[in-house]
Amino acid sequence: MLAALTTTALLAAGGAVEAALPARTIAVDAQGRFTLPIACDADGPECAGDIRLATTSQGPREGRTLAAAAVAATRLGSGTFTLRPGQRRDVTVRLNAAGRRALARRRGRTYLVNARIRQQDAKGRFSPVVDGRIGLRARR
Repeated sequence: MLAALTTTALLAAGGAVEAALPARTIAVDAQGRFTLPIACDADGPECAGDIRLATTSQGPREGRTLAAAAVAATRLGSGTFTLRPGQRRDVTVRLNAAGRRALARRRGRTYLVNARIRQQDAKGRFSPVVDGRIGLRARR
């Protein structure tokens, strides 16, 4: 009985986002855009959230904690989504100027970035759904 109540409470706060990061390298167009597939669970209300990209090269330095290194990571791009229950959509992620510059410096090689897909609940709070690394490459 408790499991049913917990599931209902979670679904009432916002539908469940279904997402996975691709294992292959993603091609980025000349405007710094690419898409990631996102789906919303059919058994709940609408799903809302965002996708954030950040650098992977920010490691802890001498005198800096791992948490401080994570805060120092440069944001490279983002995208937002709102989906109806049961809807599946390719969400567009756009690199910002720093992301486009960093990708151009790779000269066609793969650029590994941290990606975080977050779900927004009814009160506006975000919780991570997927964290991982993806490879980006400029489309030729």
